[in-house]
Amino acid sequence: MLRDVRVCDVLEALVGNTPHVDGAAVLCTDGRVIAAQLPTGCDETQISATVAAMMPPATALSAGFGRGRLEQMLLTGEAGHMLLREAGPEAVLCALGSPAVKLGTLLLATANAAASIASRFEDVPVEPAPVTAAEQADRMVKMLHNAAGFTRADQELLTRLWPDVRAALPGLTERFYAVLKAEPHMAALIAGREARLRQMHAEWLESLFAGEYGQDFFRRQEEIAEDYVCAGIRPVYFAANMAFLRTVFPPTLRACVPDLRDAEAASAALLRLLTFCQQIIDAKYAQAFIRPDEAASSDPSPAQG
Repeated sequence: MLRDVRVCDVLEALVGNTPHVDGAAVLCTDGRVIAAQLPTGCDETQISATVAAMMPPATALSAGFGRGRLEQMLLTGEAGHMLLREAGPEAVLCALGSPAVKLGTLLLATANAAASIASRFEDVPVEPAPVTAAEQADRMVKMLHNAAGFTRADQELLTRLWPDVRAALPGLTERFYAVLKAEPHMAALIAGREARLRQMHAEWLESLFAGEYGQDFFRRQEEIAEDYVCAGIRPVYFAANMAFLRTVFPPTLRACVPDLRDAEAASAALLRLLTFCQQIIDAKYAQAFIRPDEAASSDPSPAQG
């Protein structure tokens, strides 16, 4: 997996000599992998997508809050730590540590490794590879998939179960609109356009099992969010709609999928997919800087689930 001979021995020493450091990689700031020594099962593309997606906003935050140039970023989860550290103007060192790693040891070892890497790139600077808009969008989708825990196995399972689930989806739309119409304000809002709204809702539900969860799916969620923002719809209404689906999907799948294990796995996969959708839409809300006082008088729309 190691590629660039200038830093091979640095990564080997970092991983081999630092207790509980499971792997490491050197990347360009745009996410392009220069060299890597990663544990079995760790996808290099995940590291690449994460670095490409996280570095620009993290750099902006550091500067925006008066902290100066970003030097390092530590992520801690229940399964361990991920440390990103500057390793020269155009390079980033990424180190993966298990829960048992001592943070002091991790910080010191990565600081020494990053300094060594930076010195080796002084005479031959790392040139960032051009990144197309499509490549950047693909990295963003992969990063959000990873953040939501929505795996390739989840995608394959939902696609495979489409024939079992298809007949049940219209019933979910019926239940959804029954809930809406029980509220007088919502009933008045959808009057005269209920048929079209039902169709849009049904099409969106079908897209959850369509097998395409890449850039087209991502853009569709962004379009939904833009429609919401333009209409002045408050985020709380979208969150309520997503809560409805999270409630009704598990029993629906148990009722229509023959294999109970598949039904349970599909329920978990769908919840992760809904999280993926909500991350996109919530991000659009955040970009729009919608304030409560601006949206308080806006009417909610039931156009999507």
